[in-house]
Amino acid sequence: MIFFKMKVALMVAAGKGQRMGSDKLWLELDGLPVVAHTWRHLDQAASVDQVVLVVRNESRASFEALGGGLGLRKPYTFVDGGAERQDSVWAGLQSCPSGTQWVAIQDAARPCTSTADCPPASVLQQGMTLWEPGAAAGSWRALLGARLLGSVPVP
Repeated sequence: MIFFKMKVALMVAAGKGQRMGSDKLWLELDGLPVVAHTWRHLDQAASVDQVVLVVRNESRASFEALGGGLGLRKPYTFVDGGAERQDSVWAGLQSCPSGTQWVAIQDAARPCTSTADCPPASVLQQGMTLWEPGAAAGSWRALLGARLLGSVPVP
C-alpha cells in the first residue's frame, strides 16, 4: 500500500494592511503585485504539492484573476480568512486536503522566500526533509520561524 504524504503551503493573505495605509499585497514589485511573487515562489518549490490561500472574501475575485494569469502549475484553493490572523491560519489548516501530512505557513506579504534561499535546497525543502522518517539519527523535528520584535514604522 502506498501512502501519499501531501505537503501544503498555506499562504495567509487575509489581512487588511491598515498600518501601511493600503493593502501591501497589491503594491507593485518588479511589474507584479507583491503577493504574485510569494505565490510563484510557493508554486515553484519542489517541496510543495498544493497551495491553500487564505483570503478576505471581498478580495477573492482579485486573487482568482491573479492566479489565472500567473501560469501556475500546482493546484490551489481559496479559503475565507477570519477576524484575526490566528483565525485565518486555523481556517486554512482546517481546509487542507485529506492526506496532508506537512503544512508550511507563509505570510503572503513576504515574497522573498525563494527556492534558492539556502543552497543546495530551499528553506521549505530543508524543513520538510528534516521531518522525513529516518532523515537523520534519532527523531528529528523542525520548526522554522522568526520572532517578530516590533513593527517598522511607516512615515
